[in-house]
Amino acid sequence: MRRLLLLLVLFSLLRVEAATQPLSLTLNDYPPYMGTHIPYQGILSRLVKEAFSLEGVDITLVEVPNNRSIAGPMAGLYDGTFGWAYTPERAEKLLYSDALLTFHMVFFQRKERVINWQTMEDLIPYNIGITKGNFVSNDFSRLQQEGKLQVDEGPDDPSGMRKLLLQRIDLFPMEKEAGQYLLASLFQPGQQRQIVANSHTIWEVPVHLLIYRGHPQAAELISRFNRGLAKLKQSGQYERLILDTRAAILKAASLSAP
Repeated sequence: MRRLLLLLVLFSLLRVEAATQPLSLTLNDYPPYMGTHIPYQGILSRLVKEAFSLEGVDITLVEVPNNRSIAGPMAGLYDGTFGWAYTPERAEKLLYSDALLTFHMVFFQRKERVINWQTMEDLIPYNIGITKGNFVSNDFSRLQQEGKLQVDEGPDDPSGMRKLLLQRIDLFPMEKEAGQYLLASLFQPGQQRQIVANSHTIWEVPVHLLIYRGHPQAAELISRFNRGLAKLKQSGQYERLILDTRAAILKAASLSAP
């Protein structure tokens, strides 16, 4: 009986200690959503901070390489992360919050050559740039493997955008906000105006806050975050934070452009 009581006391103490420690969340570099060197550490970072703040939860953002941003929390090295879509593999190790934001994958194109498309087969006549290792869609991958698409593979997103500006490719896929940030930080205003996002979305996916299932208060933290996020949306502050943070980040990017 004494041993049981001792275990219960120790468990309670661990829960108290966990509650008083700031929550460690990984932060990788994916502007304008996340990043150490952008205002408010990104749009998603600001939303996460504000939602938790409304529920009295302190957090610490830990900058890590991109590949460790999800692998670290899944291994229990950090309390959680954010900005990730649902997969069954991740859900085995992590609890998911309500949707934080939605990512939109689109093709960027030159303004003077608007390409209308509905299916990936419609893009067979065009030269499409992609970044090595990036996923566009299942249909795109299938057509690429069948040799039906004209694909120009590059090492990174800036290379793809430069090729688009130089008319070496006709289309370049990126998440819409990330692509707009890249344009603002990479090119002069006149060059930026030459490139636009295609109106047809390739895909859209909600992204979430994720908490390590092994955390003693994992379920409670998810509930508190969801409550804080709901308060932000109900008050109208959610949209204001997004607009304000986006404007600050794009302004900073334009000032640092060459």
